[in-house]
Amino acid sequence: MKSLSQRLQRYFPAAFILEPAFIISVILLIFNDFYLKRSGKVPFIAGKLSDFCLMIIFPFFLCLLFVTIRYPIDCLVSFFCKKKERTLFLPRWVIISALFISATVMTLLQFSDIFNQLVVAFMEIGRGRDNYYLLTKDPSDIVSLVNLIPAALILREYSTKTNQSPRP
Repeated sequence: MKSLSQRLQRYFPAAFILEPAFIISVILLIFNDFYLKRSGKVPFIAGKLSDFCLMIIFPFFLCLLFVTIRYPIDCLVSFFCKKKERTLFLPRWVIISALFISATVMTLLQFSDIFNQLVVAFMEIGRGRDNYYLLTKDPSDIVSLVNLIPAALILREYSTKTNQSPRP
């Protein structure tokens, strides 16, 4: 019997964004950024909570970016080549790359002044100088990399290796 993730993915290639862990992380991040950080009541928890949520969200976002780019191309190829079935699963290399990029970005944000300033400059492009961003460098935020493990386990369900059916 197929799992819910396999049944959903047959019709919706980005079904992994419907995972409860992703949805809860997004809700927690929004609550954290718009309420907890602005209230100033629990600054230590508010700072760590956003890092932990982002370590779940960012790999999912990178995989979603891959699916968004690949799905229209697959549709065109299947139309012109008369293939009946499209590949809707995430390749394993995409998941590993998303996890690696997430860990690298988090590590560079915490330890590299230059990378931190580049990210702040990039974020200020659309906002103007009135609203400035402040990214604090706190090496203890590296603890949030632990959240890449549940992200990897969830995304593994959508991988081509685990969902390939045996050939007749």
